[in-house]
Amino acid sequence: MNASLNAKDLQEKSSHLKSYWRQLGLKRIVEASDDHAFYLSTCLTAGHIPNIQLTAVLKQGLNPESLSAVIDAQLPATITLSPATQAFIQQASAVLAPIALIINPEAVQLVIRQARLISLNTKINSRAMLDTIQILAPLLHHACLQIEQQQLSCEEARTMADLLSEHWFEVIGHEA
Repeated sequence: MNASLNAKDLQEKSSHLKSYWRQLGLKRIVEASDDHAFYLSTCLTAGHIPNIQLTAVLKQGLNPESLSAVIDAQLPATITLSPATQAFIQQASAVLAPIALIINPEAVQLVIRQARLISLNTKINSRAMLDTIQILAPLLHHACLQIEQQQLSCEEARTMADLLSEHWFEVIGHEA
């Protein structure tokens, strides 16, 4: 498969994902591309948290027949990066896999990330990630605030992440 055919495939995937997001009610979806990837960006509200920046990056995967899809949801509020908050984020990333939690170091904001490697023949389904954002974003935001307000220890913050994951897996278990 040549590079231009792969670019065409990536553009089709990007257009499909953009159309899918519109069907789910997301508006003002910005689309961009460069020589290596296609990008989609929009904002959504999760619970009481408006202006969550949702971004998708689509690029060639490990071979010309695969696609790397990374979907990020950056929460708008700045968080305090105390040792306890960092312990919470590390533990939550470990127990919520395949969802990862990372920090945007420029804005010190929490990012919920899902990265997948899929075949070009597979449709990109971001519904599960959008549902995840709707549930997890308010919980994570509240947890980070509680850690700061209550000045929890690192161990208490890790325990909070474990409890959050138990609750999370109960919720998705009941929805399945």
